Amino acid sequence: MPTQKIIANNIRAIRSGIALLASMTHTEYNCITEPYFSASTGKHYRHILDHYTSLIEGLSSNRIDYDLRNRDSRLETDLPTAIKYSEEIIAQLETLAGKLKNNPDLPESSLQVSQCTSVEDSATQPVESSLERELTFIHSHTTHHFSIIGAILKLQNHAIDADFGVAPSTLIYQEHELEAEQNKCAH
Repeated sequence: MPTQKIIANNIRAIRSGIALLASMTHTEYNCITEPYFSASTGKHYRHILDHYTSLIEGLSSNRIDYDLRNRDSRLETDLPTAIKYSEEIIAQLETLAGKLKNNPDLPESSLQVSQCTSVEDSATQPVESSLERELTFIHSHTTHHFSIIGAILKLQNHAIDADFGVAPSTLIYQEHELEAEQNKCAH
């Protein structure tokens, strides 16, 4: 998939997050729905933004460390701050898309990516990756956390779009299943 399209899909995902945040109250954003969840919608959303920040900041050195996150508590407790920062992430992704138009070799550049995978051994060895792979990962990561956010908000009786937090491949599968079912009924 061309890098530009992956960036556009990430931007679309963040915009859907902004739309959801705009529909929420401060209480919904900060509420921890115990015993089902141990983190609020705000904490999950901040976590998403932290990963985008790690990716974008790491591109200048070709080294991305998903463990070195800002963890800015304002992003997880203040809706306007989270929305504004989301818009800044979109602007940075749009800038990246513009750079790719002028430098078509950029997606081919090798990236060194670090992320801790063990509590017992926190030392990480960077692994080789690419911009396209990391953009694909971060989209999947965002979708995963949107799914959790959707579940949290449903428990709070907040209306959620049926597609929010559902992986694109699942939506495509569901569409094919529906078409197959409709074809069976038509015969």
